[in-house]
Amino acid sequence: MDALKIQVAQLKLVMEQTQKAFDGISRPLLRISELAEAQAEDANLLLEEEQQGKSKLQIVGTVLDSLLVILTVSNNMTQDVMTSVNLTAEKLEGLTSQVANIETISDSINLLALNAIIKVSRIGAAARGLNVLAEEISKLSTNAKGKIADGTAVINSILAMASEFKGTLSSHLAQQMASSAQLASQTRQAISVLIANDEQLIRSMNDISKGTKKLKSEIEKVVAGITFDKITKECLSNTIIAIEGLVDHIAASIPEHDESNIEYAPDLSEMLKSYTMQSERIMHEMALAGETSDASADLDMWGNASTDKKDDDDSMGDNVELF
Repeated sequence: MDALKIQVAQLKLVMEQTQKAFDGISRPLLRISELAEAQAEDANLLLEEEQQGKSKLQIVGTVLDSLLVILTVSNNMTQDVMTSVNLTAEKLEGLTSQVANIETISDSINLLALNAIIKVSRIGAAARGLNVLAEEISKLSTNAKGKIADGTAVINSILAMASEFKGTLSSHLAQQMASSAQLASQTRQAISVLIANDEQLIRSMNDISKGTKKLKSEIEKVVAGITFDKITKECLSNTIIAIEGLVDHIAASIPEHDESNIEYAPDLSEMLKSYTMQSERIMHEMALAGETSDASADLDMWGNASTDKKDDDDSMGDNVELF
């Protein structure tokens, strides 16, 4: 159960890291969107200044230089976003280790059930109560294995989704970088023809205004399309709920005095200490003769005085065939 609780804590940590990665991606994108909107506003301002008079053309040149700086910053921020995307993908790929941990838990539960059944078989007829407990452990093992398999499938789907998202977002960001580079080129052209050709300047400003609005729209679409954090959170939450339910189910099936020791080592140890070669011989003779032997007429399999005088095989339980 401790291993399952550790697994839940690890999945919650993955959820936190996923949320941080989403914040690291969305904030720079929104900042770029704000810069693009500022570019459009500056371009409109330039057109108004041009219409008011050629005396302000020098101011226009200064503003265009500022726009060029803004575009350069936008490109740098886009590079940072790409780095954040790669880091997020690496963190999500770490979920493969979570899959391995879950499979280890499944194997441990199966081994527990097998050990319980083997110990019950060795004890024999005196362990009817433990036989019921062994069957419960076996059922829990089967149930846990199914739920863990479902959790593994969910985590694998998250990994596939993260890989697909990385490719899609990288493509969008690459297009935005190309758009920013194109806008920077247009700005340089506008500066070079500023004094010589007012008409060309106006057309360039219009192109810049349209381009920045388009860039802003593209960024808003990308941010709106980022849903991997919500999907990841939902999938991991379902997995955590399933594992916590399994822990509660296991805890509820264990007697209160044995909750701290799932292998029931204290009880079985005492039984095994009392089980001797004499007990083995008595059980063997009872299985062959169908009645208590002369050597053990007053002793049970533990070497104690017997209070059960039945001579039929039914008194030995279902495990008589093991001997």
